[in-house]
Amino acid sequence: MTKLYPSQIRYYDEHPAVTFRLRKEEKKRIELLAERTGKSVSTLVSEALLGAEKNDSEIYEKGFNDGYNQAVREWKIFYFCKICGEMIYVVPCSDSHGALIDYMDEHGWGHKECHDNKRG
Repeated sequence: MTKLYPSQIRYYDEHPAVTFRLRKEEKKRIELLAERTGKSVSTLVSEALLGAEKNDSEIYEKGFNDGYNQAVREWKIFYFCKICGEMIYVVPCSDSHGALIDYMDEHGWGHKECHDNKRG
């Protein structure tokens, strides 16, 4: 085996090889793209994979935010301030949440089906 210089050892350590197999026609297309863009095959592959990683993160974040916003629209509980009229959101396990539960319990709130079965 050929003896490596310290600078080569550092370079190989900082730039590990990644290999994969392609069909001949795919390899040719990548080489043509590299030639057309003036980029190396390594740069093209790195940009494609890291770009996919970025897109994956953006897609996840958009999906998370869309789902959160839909849940807020459909499930957030609020009441209006008697002084200024602004919405006050009920935070789970808060004092207002407890008061809401107590109110509903004291006034006999329950499932419609349960009340229908109790009467019938």
